[in-house]
Amino acid sequence: DGQRPGSPPVKIGLGANNLKACGCEFVGIVDAYEYLDALEQNFDESKYPNLSAVKDAYRAADYIGISAYIPMPSANFSLCDFEGLLVRMDQELSFYNMSLNELTEDLDTKIHYSEYGIGGGTSQNGDVQAKTGDEAAYTPFFGIAGSYSCEKDPFDMCNLDEPNTVRDYRRRYYNMTSTYFKRDGCQYHGVEVAYIWATGSWNVLASYPGDIGQEGNWSDPVVVEIINEHNKFAT
Repeated sequence: DGQRPGSPPVKIGLGANNLKACGCEFVGIVDAYEYLDALEQNFDESKYPNLSAVKDAYRAADYIGISAYIPMPSANFSLCDFEGLLVRMDQELSFYNMSLNELTEDLDTKIHYSEYGIGGGTSQNGDVQAKTGDEAAYTPFFGIAGSYSCEKDPFDMCNLDEPNTVRDYRRRYYNMTSTYFKRDGCQYHGVEVAYIWATGSWNVLASYPGDIGQEGNWSDPVVVEIINEHNKFAT
């Protein structure tokens, strides 16, 4: 009722991790498959009398913002492997008697990737670099914290003449992301936008000035060009 005349309608989103839809159980488990196995073996609906409220919240939202760091089986993943995250999220939502297709197809709920990127790390502490593309692929939600330095950089942007499979993986990942969005997904549809996490080693656009160090920043001009070209296409 308080909407400004001429302004678009206000939309309400619901923020969610790509797992742990309600944060009820097994929050400390990092591996998605281990988490879902634990949920499958131990989920007890009677312990959570407000589960219907979780479903109501998802169904009421105009969009769902997902923390979407997508683990891949290897650096040489295929295009539809981007949907592994959505498959696993759908599996968890089934415990609440709903599905992503119900939300996106029946209710026209949009999906926003509210956090997105490749961190190039292997530790939750933010201080261990991935040494291979496969390591970076498996834990994209781990990265390197703080301002840039050549020594800390898992992508080795200070030595572009030297091969680096972590750097190669990040570039391939963003290029494949563009292709995936252009075709509007595989099995799942409705992913409307992705927002790159703009701090530490995820900050491939160097948009946060606090990450700039004496030796440079976390950007990669190849990835920046991929993103700019995709956004021109999308608009």
